[in-house]
Amino acid sequence: MDHDDWVRQELRKRSLSLGFRYTPLEEIENRLTGIRAGMEKQGIEGLLVIQKMDFYYLSGTTQDGLLFVPLEGNPLLMIKRELERARVESPVQDVVPLKSIREIPSLMETRYGRVPGILGLELDLLPVKDYFRFQGIFPDTQFTDASSILRETRKLKSLFEIDLIRKAGEIGKKVYREAKEILKEGMTEIEFGGQHQSLFGEIGRCADVRRQIAERLGQRRTVGDRQRLGQRLLGRRHGGIQWRGQWLDRDRVQARPDRQEDLEDVVVQVRRSE
Repeated sequence: MDHDDWVRQELRKRSLSLGFRYTPLEEIENRLTGIRAGMEKQGIEGLLVIQKMDFYYLSGTTQDGLLFVPLEGNPLLMIKRELERARVESPVQDVVPLKSIREIPSLMETRYGRVPGILGLELDLLPVKDYFRFQGIFPDTQFTDASSILRETRKLKSLFEIDLIRKAGEIGKKVYREAKEILKEGMTEIEFGGQHQSLFGEIGRCADVRRQIAERLGQRRTVGDRQRLGQRLLGRRHGGIQWRGQWLDRDRVQARPDRQEDLEDVVVQVRRSE
């Protein structure tokens, strides 16, 4: 069995057995309905989705590619690598290989009869270099910013997404509850950070746990990774928990139990300064 055969026959079954939740077709269709309502209001004939999170939000796959959403008709999922995996992961029906972005106009013409006259792009995130490349590829097309359409649609959470956010919250709660058992006087930040991050791997999946700062009480100086956590130190961490594409983001402050009063004083001072 080669790689593509394994992906077609085993990937979905294996993923589901490990607790992975694929984005259902109904969820994708509801999201596309919201996107198209915004497109129609702004007079956009088609939307080319490039940014990774928007791409995943509307396709259900994280494979390398682009998604074209016409105002009418089925979306076109164009994949550069791992075509078979994208077909397994995404409920989008029209999935095609893409060797070069220069093929996009011809793919549009083949499936929709023409290239959009007004094409929406994520101009809040698209690099200028890529924008100029698309101008060369679509010489007769007018580009417009569709970022607000994507933001407005994504901020309205469905029951499916709310359930994922709850799961992310459960993971975070378990991790930070166990983290207080790890923190010991004399540990370096890098030791604590490594053990803390490993908890995310054991309990769930952490997309990005960023170690930020550990401040001396009453001072604003940032302490380096190899600073030892002693009697005058608190560790402040910014933790982001991702569960199947949904983020739960919150600041956390961790301190030794016998320094709780000092921590409460710091919190009060911070709130007064806000």
